[in-house]
Amino acid sequence: MFIIRFLLLVFVLLIVLGVVGVVVFFSSIRNIKRQFDRMSNGSGADRHNTTTTVRDDRSAAERNKRIIADGEGEYVDFEEAD
Repeated sequence: MFIIRFLLLVFVLLIVLGVVGVVVFFSSIRNIKRQFDRMSNGSGADRHNTTTTVRDDRSAAERNKRIIADGEGEYVDFEEAD
């Protein structure tokens, strides 16, 4: 009976230590992510307030004009190297 209680106690302690280890691990990952976000975005306070608007004031004909001519960029002739 003593051996069963001892094994049960060891099993419970291993489970508790595993749960604590997982919580500590994810907590440290979250803290590292926060530090990285602060370093990459400055203070991080105005990160979500920036918006960029692009206006295209060209005419419809100019917007739909082809940039590359019909004879360019369609086919590349190559030779195999020896």
